[in-house]
Amino acid sequence: MKASTTLSILCKSMLAFLVRCEFRLNLLARFLSNIPNKTTPSHYKPNKKLSIMPYPATLIAYAFVKKGIEEGNPVTQMKLQKMVYFAHGYHLVKYGKPLLEEEFEAWKFGPVIPSIYQAYKLYGSQPILDVTLISGLPELEIQLANLDAKALDSIKYTWTVTKNIDALSLSAWSHSEGSPWAEAFKPNIHSIPIKNEKIEEYFSGILSN
Repeated sequence: MKASTTLSILCKSMLAFLVRCEFRLNLLARFLSNIPNKTTPSHYKPNKKLSIMPYPATLIAYAFVKKGIEEGNPVTQMKLQKMVYFAHGYHLVKYGKPLLEEEFEAWKFGPVIPSIYQAYKLYGSQPILDVTLISGLPELEIQLANLDAKALDSIKYTWTVTKNIDALSLSAWSHSEGSPWAEAFKPNIHSIPIKNEKIEEYFSGILSN
């Protein structure tokens, strides 16, 4: 075999080898780019308290139930519905976004979230003194620990304002004349939603006074 032929074959082999190396290096670079920076602490965890609103109504309700138990000022199911309603209205006005995933419905004794009713109906009209009848407690506790600052603010503000107001007074207030409930309510129909726009408008007037 001529030297020139051998050299040509060798050059082609080297070129093919270099192409394969370049391909593998590109793959390696892409792989390495997906590995966290080595300066990142091994115990680092993403901030789970970034805003993930809106929240399940039962979660916000659970926050008030726990506060009531911890402070020796337990709430009833009726009062719980109205506290969540107040927190939702406050949140709409202050932050311009809904606190809750669900819409309130216009029931006989004021605005109601059906999922809260289902979660706490076993307590009847009695103060909720413990959490033994609440389902999904482990998940609720995890979610509660990850509420963002805005949700916590709405809960704290509402608790401060309403904790010493009895359930009947809150109910009377929530379905007073001119309220979002009054505009939506139809006797014997539970499923009529109360729109967030109406709630925000109503609370804007309340909170500005």
